[in-house]
Amino acid sequence: MIPIPNTKKDLTPEWFTSILRLSGGNYVKSVELQPLGESYSVSGEIYRARLTYSDKTQDNPESVVLKIPQPRNLRTTWLLDAYRYEVEFYRTLAPNVGIPVPKHIYSDIDPETCDYILVIEDFPDSTNIRDETGATKEQAFALLENMAKLHAKHWSSPEMLKRKIPTIEDSFDLLNTLLAKCTPVLLSRLGRYMQPEEMEVFRALPGGFRTAVEPLLATPRTLVHNDFAMKNILIRRGVDVYSFVLVDWANVRWGPGVRDLSFFIMTSVPPSIRSRTA
Repeated sequence: MIPIPNTKKDLTPEWFTSILRLSGGNYVKSVELQPLGESYSVSGEIYRARLTYSDKTQDNPESVVLKIPQPRNLRTTWLLDAYRYEVEFYRTLAPNVGIPVPKHIYSDIDPETCDYILVIEDFPDSTNIRDETGATKEQAFALLENMAKLHAKHWSSPEMLKRKIPTIEDSFDLLNTLLAKCTPVLLSRLGRYMQPEEMEVFRALPGGFRTAVEPLLATPRTLVHNDFAMKNILIRRGVDVYSFVLVDWANVRWGPGVRDLSFFIMTSVPPSIRSRTA
C-alpha cells in the first residue's frame, strides 16, 4: 500500500516513483516543489512538482500538480466534504465532464480522517488572473461559452441524477447558517465603516437569504462548478483563440446553471465591462 503523505516532506522521489508506476526500472531521481496559488489557502496546500527521471527517454510528465489538506486540527466539516467531493470528481466525472479539466493521475483518501492526496495534470504554459483583476471582455465572452458547454452537456441529465453529487441545497443551508452566526459579528466590528443603506442590506441577509434563493431550487439542474472565477481558470493562449482549463472542483454541485453565471459576473467581470455590455 502506498502511504498518503502527511506533509510536503513526504513527497519524496520514492513516493512519486510508486504512484507513477514507472516501467523498465525507471525511477524519479529528484523532485522540486513550487507552491501554487495564494500564499494561504483555506483548503490546504497546492504544489507544482517538477520531476527528473533516471531514464529521460520515456514519456513521463515533467511536472504535475498536487494538493494536500490542512492539518487535522484545522479541518472543518466543510473541508472534509470538499476533499471527498474533489477526489470523487477527478476519479469519476472529469474524463467526461465536457470541458477541459486536468487529467487525474493519482489520488487516495482516508475515509475516516480525510487525509488525502490528489495528483493531477499540470499546465505549465498557462497563465492565471486574480479575481481582483478580472477578465477582459474577450475572455469573459469566451468563458461564458465554456460555461455553457459544461451546463448543456449535463442539463437535467438522468445519468447524473444517479450519481451521488452534492446538491446546491447543501451550499444554501451552510451559507444560511453562517449568515445568522457571522452577520452580527461583522456589523459589530465593521458597521462604523458602512453607509446606512449598506447596514440595512447586511441586517436583512440572515432573515431574507432563504426567501431570495428558494426560487432557484425549482429551476432545471445541471453540473455546476460552484466557484467559477478567474482564480480557478487557467488560460492557454493559442494562435487565434483562448482556451481554458477549469480547476478546483471541491465545490462541485448539482444545481441551477445560473449559480455559475452570477458568481462569475460578481467575482470576475469588472463593473466597466458589465455596464458597456448590459
